[in-house]
Amino acid sequence: MLGTGGYPARRTTFSTRFALILLALGVLIAAATAAIPLSQSNSETRNSALVRAADKAGIAVNLLRSQQQSLSAYVGGLAPQLSAVSTSGAGLEPVLQGSSVLIAPGDVLGVTGGSAPRAFKGGTQVDVSQAPWNELVGAVAQRRTVVVTTAQPPFLVEQAAIPQAPGTAVFIARPLTAAVVSQLANTIASSADASDVVVVQQNAFAVAGRLAGHPVAVGSRVPAGIATLLSPGHGPEIVDLDGGTLAAAARPFSGGLTLLVTSQVPPVTDLLTTVAAPVGLTAVAMILLALVMVFIIVDRYLARPLRRLDRAVEALAREDFDVPIPAGRDDEIGRLGQTFDRMRRELRGTIRAAEARAEITAELNAAQPLPAALTAVCGRLRAGTGAERSVIVVASSSIADAFAASEGLSRRPDAGTLLRADGPIAEAMRLDGTGPLIAGALEGTDEVRLGMRTICAAPMRIGQRILGVVAVADKEDGFGAIDADLVLTTAEQVSLALERAHVLALAQRQAITDEMTGLYNYRFLVDYLDQQIALAERLKAPLAVLMLDIDRFKSLNDEYGHHAGDQALKLFAKTMAGTVRRSDLAARYGGEEFCIVMANTPREEAKKVAEKIRAAVAAIQLPVPPHPRPISFTVSIGGVAFPDDTGNASQLLQRADAALYRAKRAGRDRVCFANDEPVRPQRPRRALAGRGVDREEDDEQPESRRSSQ
Repeated sequence: MLGTGGYPARRTTFSTRFALILLALGVLIAAATAAIPLSQSNSETRNSALVRAADKAGIAVNLLRSQQQSLSAYVGGLAPQLSAVSTSGAGLEPVLQGSSVLIAPGDVLGVTGGSAPRAFKGGTQVDVSQAPWNELVGAVAQRRTVVVTTAQPPFLVEQAAIPQAPGTAVFIARPLTAAVVSQLANTIASSADASDVVVVQQNAFAVAGRLAGHPVAVGSRVPAGIATLLSPGHGPEIVDLDGGTLAAAARPFSGGLTLLVTSQVPPVTDLLTTVAAPVGLTAVAMILLALVMVFIIVDRYLARPLRRLDRAVEALAREDFDVPIPAGRDDEIGRLGQTFDRMRRELRGTIRAAEARAEITAELNAAQPLPAALTAVCGRLRAGTGAERSVIVVASSSIADAFAASEGLSRRPDAGTLLRADGPIAEAMRLDGTGPLIAGALEGTDEVRLGMRTICAAPMRIGQRILGVVAVADKEDGFGAIDADLVLTTAEQVSLALERAHVLALAQRQAITDEMTGLYNYRFLVDYLDQQIALAERLKAPLAVLMLDIDRFKSLNDEYGHHAGDQALKLFAKTMAGTVRRSDLAARYGGEEFCIVMANTPREEAKKVAEKIRAAVAAIQLPVPPHPRPISFTVSIGGVAFPDDTGNASQLLQRADAALYRAKRAGRDRVCFANDEPVRPQRPRRALAGRGVDREEDDEQPESRRSSQ
């Protein structure tokens, strides 16, 4: 904030305002009277100190309870992930070890139940059979939330059952160290009202700290002057300790621990106690007015904000994270409120992220098409991070083209363009590490055209293979560590889902293709031809079928061997597949015979395709070591078109087979279509489900058709 002349405005603290007001009141009283008794001020000061000590003790307890709620939310979000890992058969140790690095230093993360308890601290496994860790694990098994060990400070413990793993729970333990207690004292203190906080168990200090400005050691006894405060139901008191006057208040916490808060009581000096009667009356009136003003000021600027803050912290303890904490004025108490509100937002983000992870897992495991599942994941990710837009870009693979699912974008994204360009999404695709990328999109990039400005993206990878990118964009208060972690874990979950879909699609593809040639097999050809015949007859649409047979294939096998025959079949299939159109279906019918189904294709167009295939096959030169010269072969093709050659689509295969027979009779290496010339009566032909070839005038009898199923 800038003041007059553009210089930074000086921030007035509560202490300064309070001192200025008291100084003005003192000058006013001194001008009216020579001396004013201050005994009542001493009483008011003590009462105010007691109220503040009690309020601060309550705030300190609520702060620790809010830490327990944070720990509970964390393990509640981690449990479903461990369940997914356990169900997949993988070990829990890698997940626990990796997660223990990401939590606060000193925190212990582990599991109980199952085969054996395990625990990690800072990425390192601890020996749970040795003290104090065996004491900690034993207390966790008893579901205690505060654990006091012999060689470590007390621990705040929270745990959550792991789904699909009966009797197993994940736990997190946070040590209640001297640093944590010091941070509590600094949080509730102000420059005008310094405070000390100590943790007591059974009249002894459980954590090292400071009392009345003096250090105390673990295990030392609480001074007798304040030991009475530890009794149940005892209120705050003014105590004399080490020559100083303190306001002290105690609040029980959990596990037999009690928080003891002390603050200094400022001394009040008595001045003259007697004055003249008229002056005395005036002084009494002005003193009363001053006390009222002091009360109003303290209530307005100190007690009332502290009460509001106390109520807000209690709301956090009840897991009500959507109620904002009032910051108040720009002083110590106001900044304390801002700190608590930031903590509230972080807790809310953590809980939302945990809920989003569970919902994303449910969407990916639901029985629905993959694009629909990814679109739903985009919605969950957008809600979990609070971003305005989200997108999942999947790279092309051997079985599918690149595609994208999105939520909140201004238009449909082009997956291939996003992954090949120079924007943040393509940059995330090229990341060497596993962490997410947070970057702004430059003008002119595809991300900006889609309405994405500030982007948090993570690559989807399986091993060294990059499958695509998960990204969210444009959050009002920016992306933080919680958002980045959610994007990263979502990328890992989607990677596993994509890998499962890839394996399933590959298995389905292998079930309908011929293993040797890679073409569709006989089973798929039957189903596809039945569908096309029904469609052609219903819509009166053109449909053509080509039957192809390699000439003298049996002689090739006999002379050069079956290996050469297999190579010839593969090269023929590759040549045929590279010659037909993308809309045509090429299949291996059996043995050296193949079939092509051409939807929406009239007779003349089918003839052109057949001639193109015949010429391409005639140009084949197949090396057959150790023979000095490559071999070549030809193909005979029979074709028929509906409705040009027949009015009955179900007769297409029979008519095409008859035309193939005529091509063989006419000298091979040619194309014959039904109705090109009168067909001599032939003996009954085989049906579509047949497996043998019977052509009486072909000097080589083709081998029995080899099923590719």
